Amino acid sequence: MKLETIKNALPESQLRHSGNWLFSPQPLALDKKTTKALTQLGHPLAQFQRASDSIYQRSAKGNLPAWIHHLLDAGKPDWMIELQQSQALRETMPKVIRPDLILTAKDGDENSNSFALTELDSVPGGMGITLWLSQFYADHGFDILGGANGIRDGFQNLYPEQGGRVLVSDESDDYRPEMTWLTEQCENISIHRAETHDPTDKEESIYRFFEWFDWQNISHVKKLAQSSHLTSPCKPHLEEKLWLALLWSPSLRGIWEKELRSNHLKRLREITPFGWVVDPRTAAPSGCLTPPRRALMGRCSQFQSERTPPGFENQRLLRTCLGITRCSHRPRHARQRMAPTDRSRHRGLQRSTQNDARVSFRKNHQPPLLRPRYRRTTHDERARQALPLLFYRS
Repeated sequence: MKLETIKNALPESQLRHSGNWLFSPQPLALDKKTTKALTQLGHPLAQFQRASDSIYQRSAKGNLPAWIHHLLDAGKPDWMIELQQSQALRETMPKVIRPDLILTAKDGDENSNSFALTELDSVPGGMGITLWLSQFYADHGFDILGGANGIRDGFQNLYPEQGGRVLVSDESDDYRPEMTWLTEQCENISIHRAETHDPTDKEESIYRFFEWFDWQNISHVKKLAQSSHLTSPCKPHLEEKLWLALLWSPSLRGIWEKELRSNHLKRLREITPFGWVVDPRTAAPSGCLTPPRRALMGRCSQFQSERTPPGFENQRLLRTCLGITRCSHRPRHARQRMAPTDRSRHRGLQRSTQNDARVSFRKNHQPPLLRPRYRRTTHDERARQALPLLFYRS
């Protein structure tokens, strides 16, 4: 196939104002394993977005830490924050999501493909040009994932039988030609300018092709935002890439495990690059103290990591920050639970042989339970309860 063949087949609008497309003589070929993995991403990503909305709403209600919704509400006007927390829009979710994926190789296997998720877009551009390419390549004998008219059929199903409208803003004007061509392929769907459209019918289905940061240029934006028939709805927190970092937040680990099925959470973490929230505060609520193990534990060679709960190695620093100090001795019951090493076994054998005669007459003696003693220098009772016995050293 020649480049001229593709360019000559383009619609008159070129599907873009400039029309500077870069074409390939054939579509990207995917093996069966990669195709299967790609088609199975939709449901976990939709559940991830629903779980994100649940976490946000629970934080706004006070059932989860307030720093979650404070981060996601930053920079947004008050009316928009109140609306996305309102009961009227509680169950509304975006009907279109597009994951922006980078095709990568799996760790240690250059012959196997994987993906890296960079964004989950609920107002995606490119649907018109992708539909045209699907039809063009299918007409030339290629097997297209989703079919030649998959995007057209999916977009049509967003609307009821009576159809609806597409609102494109001036800020998104580069996408107007392709969205116009897309609506022409559908039935009872028209395209309009977002800045001047007045939504008189509250039941009218509208596809939003403008960003919420552009709200000041749209005259009837508040009336549009109140509609439950707007796709995507007025939930700007869902359009934050910040969720990809919060997925890895140590303080939210248990919450994600409750909101998502284990296999969905595992798949999401496989494709989501590790990230964190950049916060200028000294002790950000989304952060986690993870100092070097050697600085905290001293002789790391005797540290039994296989018997120590994860994260316990940083709790000495946590106690220092919270103003709670620990007695220097090690409780006897902690010594008994310690994972033994060869050196500790030898030392224990020496002690037992030395003390056999001394304790033989007290075989039935039960030593009293020794509890770890704390000296509190703070009145935070919850902080004391959150710091159980920490780590074991031989």
